[in-house]
Amino acid sequence: MTMAEVKRLGLKISAATPPARANAPTLRRRAGRMPDEVLWMAVKAQFPHAEREYQGAVPGRRYRIDIALEAEKIAIEIDGWQYHGKFKSAHESDRERQNHLAVAGWLVLRFTAGQIFKDLQGVSATIEKAVEQRRGQ
Repeated sequence: MTMAEVKRLGLKISAATPPARANAPTLRRRAGRMPDEVLWMAVKAQFPHAEREYQGAVPGRRYRIDIALEAEKIAIEIDGWQYHGKFKSAHESDRERQNHLAVAGWLVLRFTAGQIFKDLQGVSATIEKAVEQRRGQ
């Protein structure tokens, strides 16, 4: 990602590398939300109709999608080890949830924090291709 793209999206580079003297627990909380913020800003800039924390994708279920492109039925999920792989039960319920979304017609795209920070342009390109496919372009 170029500096021009970073500025256009309103991202702050200093936020990716926390200062060494800062309070560690506070940094962990902020860092835990950062991939969501970075991807949300990129998706919202490209697709203004995007919705965050979308509910109602599967009737009868209380699922919340990190970022949804409802018109295209694309669910964008940010996966972190802390919530999506650390415990077997969370891993299993995540798979069940993804299957329910797929049966309801949703395409689920999953990205890790590493992918978002290291290759935001590639992540954005993947989302754009999915949108093109869903729109039949």
